[in-house]
Amino acid sequence: WFADVARASVMLAIGDTAKALDALERNAAATGPMWIDYIPTADQAFDIVRRSPRFAALVRQAGLDERVITAPRGTESRK
Repeated sequence: WFADVARASVMLAIGDTAKALDALERNAAATGPMWIDYIPTADQAFDIVRRSPRFAALVRQAGLDERVITAPRGTESRK
């Protein structure tokens, strides 16, 4: 399960949002919201997926405030 979190982190870093979200979804399916313990949702790495409906669904599943977590942070230009 940790491999998916690590994979998501790498995919976010290189800008592959689809693979990053795939990995986070696999992790969430296996462990629930454990991914938030390893990649803080305030991390700039998430800026490129904050507006993604898939990311919003993961945030909701984790029981976090979707409006706060998915709000643009001003660094989305890393795409």
